[in-house]
Amino acid sequence: MKARKSFLRAIAVLFAFACINTAIAKSSDIKFTSTVISVIQTDSNAGSIEVTIHDVIIPIIVNGDTEIGESGEEISISDLSAGDFVGITSFFTDEGLVADDIKILEVREEQFRLRGSISAVDTIAENTVITLLGVDVTITSETSITRRNNGDGNSVPASGLSANDLVNVSGSVTEGLLVATRIHVGTREQGNIELEGEILTLSDTELSLSIEGGTTVAVIIDDDTSIVGELAEGVFIEVEGQLQADLSLTAFEIAADADGDGDADDDNQRGKRGDEHSNNGRGNGNGNGNGNSGDDDDDDDSDSIEVGAETLLTGDNSELSGKAEYSYEEDGDQIEQELEIEIEELEAGGEYSIIVFFGDESVNFGTFTSDTSGELEVKFKSDASDSDDNVLIDDLLPSENDVRDISKVQILQNEIVVFEGAF
Repeated sequence: MKARKSFLRAIAVLFAFACINTAIAKSSDIKFTSTVISVIQTDSNAGSIEVTIHDVIIPIIVNGDTEIGESGEEISISDLSAGDFVGITSFFTDEGLVADDIKILEVREEQFRLRGSISAVDTIAENTVITLLGVDVTITSETSITRRNNGDGNSVPASGLSANDLVNVSGSVTEGLLVATRIHVGTREQGNIELEGEILTLSDTELSLSIEGGTTVAVIIDDDTSIVGELAEGVFIEVEGQLQADLSLTAFEIAADADGDGDADDDNQRGKRGDEHSNNGRGNGNGNGNGNSGDDDDDDDSDSIEVGAETLLTGDNSELSGKAEYSYEEDGDQIEQELEIEIEELEAGGEYSIIVFFGDESVNFGTFTSDTSGELEVKFKSDASDSDDNVLIDDLLPSENDVRDISKVQILQNEIVVFEGAF
């Protein structure tokens, strides 16, 4: 029986959720990591759990076919508890999202990890205390605080934190208090999901997507949705977005797969060289896949190029994942390009090599060490002077290539590929 962490039980919020314990047609797998906030057991091996993704509470059905494990050993739903950080493989059904596999990810005793939005910021005895998921976390002078895309090496003071900031917090338990070792603001949760299927119905604000297994998913389209290619009923598409509590998907990016081969990138070449018209006149939303995409502004921006793309880094033998993202900006004679690698929940202090592919050619971008909380974040930039942690990219790129030519990224440990992602 796994050890219970009493200080995390405070975040349990119990909801009743009906469990359908019947044979269900499976759609394509959806993988993500998240924090359990409640567990409902309706049978010895069935029930439901609720997890939080981007601050949205998502119910997950657990049935007799769900495999649950911790440290290589099989456990039951009764061994899950609020506060567990888990990796989930699931699939859509008409009844809801069903867990195929749940793995409790290792967290050392007397350490904690929380993800969510800050609900309050207070000062107690000269220390800043933030509240998230109903839990108070103390920030000391030793706490490292960073914010995505912030200058000065991304470092920010505790006074820079505010309510509604989405944060990733790790730390230890000291004299009964949760004391933060590291806080990262704006961390991309491993909760974005990707689906593919055929458009059944289409409007300006929503489409109905038929996915593998016969399930239909509502996809929400808004002003921030990036659309690559032409959408129409009967067209096969790939969608990346954020899952909502009603199991609809708010789309960050939709790409049409014109030839139906399951790869929209080869049809649209989003974010690559020569991609002049890539998102059907919409803005580039969350930055995935394109930029400067055929807008008909009156300003003459013919000498300006701004593109980018990101990909999920996954491993065959791991429930964990990360992100690789590149950006390229050209304004006259000025060129700025960047490749960012971010992976969480690694072995603390582990050494990892980053191999970048340009077609058939590969380049070793170097070996880097994950921090004490198991996170690895490396930025390769044209101008690396804003932080000692950044690496100059220009000397690493092959002749006649830039970041737009990157086709694949691999992360190696002891010369074994542990993560991989293709653009």
